Amino acid sequence: MNYEFIGLLLIASCALIYFSHYLKKEAERISKLREQSK
Repeated sequence: MNYEFIGLLLIASCALIYFSHYLKKEAERISKLREQSK
């Protein structure tokens, strides 16, 4: 077993989940701003 590779994979998947969560929040915020500016 290559533990370094598994660790990197774990970190990458966590980062991906965090990033997609952040993008979803940003998208919601931008859509709210667009509705307010109308």
